[in-house]
Amino acid sequence: MNTFKIIKIIAPLTCCILLCSCGSSDNSNINSNNNNTATETSKDTSAPKVKINLKDYALMGFKGNDTIGLPSNFGIDTEKMVQDNEEAFGGSTPTIISDVSEYFDISIDKDLLSNGDVIHLLVGDRYKELNEKYNVDINADDLEFTVSGLTELQKIDPFDSIDLSFVENSAEEPGSQSRVCDLTDHGYCYSSVKYSIDKEIANVGDTVKVTFSSIIDNRTVEQAFAEDGFKPIQIEKEYIVE
Repeated sequence: MNTFKIIKIIAPLTCCILLCSCGSSDNSNINSNNNNTATETSKDTSAPKVKINLKDYALMGFKGNDTIGLPSNFGIDTEKMVQDNEEAFGGSTPTIISDVSEYFDISIDKDLLSNGDVIHLLVGDRYKELNEKYNVDINADDLEFTVSGLTELQKIDPFDSIDLSFVENSAEEPGSQSRVCDLTDHGYCYSSVKYSIDKEIANVGDTVKVTFSSIIDNRTVEQAFAEDGFKPIQIEKEYIVE
């Protein structure tokens, strides 16, 4: 009877010891897992940011005639930028590329370009938010380009294409000094300019002036000539009535 009682008392103790041991083992594993997770998170956030120079992904082209050229196909190649730095952006899916593209407000600081001009590609300020959203450090400095490749203009004297003659004024008495200024053109090939004379009737010895001007809104006469591919050596000329 005494032996039976001793066994009955020891058995629960043994079980209690096993349960405590099991519980201690589980907590150790949980703590270990938590420590591992914390370590991994710390590693991700402390990883050095990938430096990206936007000049490496900037696009800029030029088209048209010299002095009135325009930029073409300009912007940031965000697809290539994300693909080249896939790990920093967390992937290169179309969704990520589209998201990154939304942070660039593209414009340029000049138009009506001439060969040799320096222009800048502007990207706005919102791109800076990408530095917080992704593991990147984007540099938008030095987005400067020199204009080249525009079609050179042909130098011409537009007055070679017009004739000015002075005809006796039939409305006056014979022998009068009054003359009608007859301005006509020949071989005329300018679609963006017009010409005019400041006097239609003048006396012999008077001076009359012929002037070319633009027919395009917000264009100077030189820019209008450039639309036709020409660069005039003069845009006004004086004549003595004979």
